[in-house]
Amino acid sequence: MTGLPTLLVFDLDGTLYRTEISFLPAVRRLFTARALPVPDPEEVLPFIGEPFSAFLRWAQGRGIARPLGELADEISRTESPLIADRAATYPGVPETLATLRARGHRLAVCTNGDRDYADLVLRSCGILDLFDLIRGRGPEDLSKARMVADVLAAIPHDAAYVVGDRKHDIESARENGCPSIGALYGYGERGELDGADYAITSFSELLSIVH
Repeated sequence: MTGLPTLLVFDLDGTLYRTEISFLPAVRRLFTARALPVPDPEEVLPFIGEPFSAFLRWAQGRGIARPLGELADEISRTESPLIADRAATYPGVPETLATLRARGHRLAVCTNGDRDYADLVLRSCGILDLFDLIRGRGPEDLSKARMVADVLAAIPHDAAYVVGDRKHDIESARENGCPSIGALYGYGERGELDGADYAITSFSELLSIVH
């Protein structure tokens, strides 16, 4: 033990943020504006937490004929005011994060969303100031594991956990030698988090794992 703090690296969508609150209405507006059939939520939700390009290509395949960059900008313009107006965390997130900080832990976010999106979500949820570092996905980023490695290198720590709701969160923890905590309440499909070292059904359960 070095006397340094424990670091918790959180995914954003499906772990801290209830993304369907803003993303589903934005998708509905996107398709409605083109008089295209609106996809069922069950078709859209599996894309949450994945690199945004996966959803964009899927939307193109559903009849939205715009280049990826232009389509991404359109969705961002549509969703941003919805985030500002409606954003909400999962139950217990602000209080649990505040308790973890009070215990002396360091907190970071590592998300497949870009930095502007992450800042808007965290600010709208009232929890931006609880984090020491925000790592959003950039055009040169190839994997979540590499992004997590950047966070681990940036913040001195004695031990670290990665908390997320998708398979790539668990894999990024493993590749960086960290215990993983699977958020079973998020958007991961059945069995996706089976490899996690720990699992939580509510955010406040973190306090019984990380003391």
